[in-house]
Amino acid sequence: MNNLNYVADENTEIFEDIDFEQLSIPVNRNTQDKSRNNYGYKLVDFCRSLNLLIVNGRVGVDKDIGKLTCKNASVVDYMISSSALFPYILDFNVNDFDEMLSDVHCGVYVKLKAIFETSEEDHDGVNASCTEVENKYTRPRWEKNNDQFLHNLDANDVQKCLENVNVLLDQEGVTQHDVEDLVNSVSSILVNSAKKCGMLTKKKNNGSYSRKNKKQKWFNKECEIKRKHFMKAKNNEKNNRTNESSDSRKKAGKEYKKELRKQFTQYKRQMVNEIRLLKSKDPKEYWKIITGPKKSEHIAKIQLDVFVNHFKKLNSKNVPEVESEPVQREYMCNETLNVLLTVDKVQEGIKKLKNQKASGVDQIINEFLKATSEQLVQLYTAMFNLILNTGFIPNSWCIGLIKPLYKGNSDKGNVDI
Repeated sequence: MNNLNYVADENTEIFEDIDFEQLSIPVNRNTQDKSRNNYGYKLVDFCRSLNLLIVNGRVGVDKDIGKLTCKNASVVDYMISSSALFPYILDFNVNDFDEMLSDVHCGVYVKLKAIFETSEEDHDGVNASCTEVENKYTRPRWEKNNDQFLHNLDANDVQKCLENVNVLLDQEGVTQHDVEDLVNSVSSILVNSAKKCGMLTKKKNNGSYSRKNKKQKWFNKECEIKRKHFMKAKNNEKNNRTNESSDSRKKAGKEYKKELRKQFTQYKRQMVNEIRLLKSKDPKEYWKIITGPKKSEHIAKIQLDVFVNHFKKLNSKNVPEVESEPVQREYMCNETLNVLLTVDKVQEGIKKLKNQKASGVDQIINEFLKATSEQLVQLYTAMFNLILNTGFIPNSWCIGLIKPLYKGNSDKGNVDI
C-alpha cells in the first residue's frame, strides 16, 4: 500500500469537523514515498469517509520525515488515529530494519499518554491490589551481614512514623484506616531500603511464552552463543544509536541466522541417516520415530473458585444444631494478656524469629526485622501497642498465600483427593 501526501487545502475541505489548530494536529503530512497507486487512493478514501488521520510523518521523531517502512522503497505500514486520540500520541518512529524481526518490514514505535483516575473510595482497594500484584512478581532476597540495608533506611521517614504513632497512642477515636496507614508506612521504610540494596528481584516469567528454538534438539551451545552475541549487539544499538552499533547488530544477526541454518541442516541429515539404518535394523524404533511420541492427555487448569470452595469446606464443620439455653458468662479481664508490650519483650520476640521464611503480601521477611531490631525497636513497640489498644489488625497481616502442590499420585483435576 503506497502512500499519498495530504495537502493543507485537502485536509480543511475533507475534515470540516476537526479543528487542527486547537488539537495541535499538523495539517501537512510528509513522506519519503513519492509513488502513487490505487491502494494509496483507497487508503485516503477510507480516512476521508471515517474522519481518520494518518500518523506517519506527523508526530514525534518521524514528524516532517515520513520514513520508508518496506525494503527501503515504500511505505506500507501505517498508524491511523482518530482526532480524539491524536493528542495522546507522544511519539512515533519507524525503527531501522531488523532481519530477525521481519523479512522486509521495519518495526514501528508508538508512545501513548495514559491518564488514570481513581476516587477516594477506591483508594484502599487500589493500594491492596497493587501490593498483591507487586508481591506476585517480586521476592525479597536476604544476604548475610548486609550493612547496606541499615545504611539505606530513611531516618526522616522513621522519625515521622515514630511521631505519628505516638500521637495516635494519645488520641481517642483511632480508626482502622489510621492503623493501616501507619503499618503501610513502616513496611515502606523496610521495602524501600531493600529495593536500594537490590534485595527485591524479579521473579522468572512462568507464562506461556517460550523461545521458538529453545526446545529444538538441534539448538546447541553454538546457537546459544551466537544468540547471546546478537542480543548483546541489539541492546547496544538500542542504548547507543550509531552507524557502528547498527552494523554490528546486522552482522551478529546474520551470523546467528547462519548458525541456526547450519545446525538444523546437520541435524536433519543425521536424522535421515539414522532413520534409514533403523528401518532394517530396528523397525519398532523406526516406526516410533515416524509416528512421533504419544500425545499426553490434556488436563485443564483448575479454576481459582474451585480452590476457594475446597478450602471453605475444609474450614467448615458440619456440627448439628442443638437447641440449648444461653449460658451466662461473666466478663473477665486478663491483665497479663492486656499489659502493654515493652522494648525488651519485642526484642526478645524478634530474636526468636526464624530465617529463610517466605514473606507475606507486604514483602517483609524476618531478616528485615532482625536486622533493625535495635534501630527501629521503639517504632515496632509503639506500633504493636497501638494495635493491641485499638484491636484493629492490619488487613495485610490477615492475608495468607496458599499454593497447592500436586503430589503425583492422584487426579490433577480433583482438588479433594
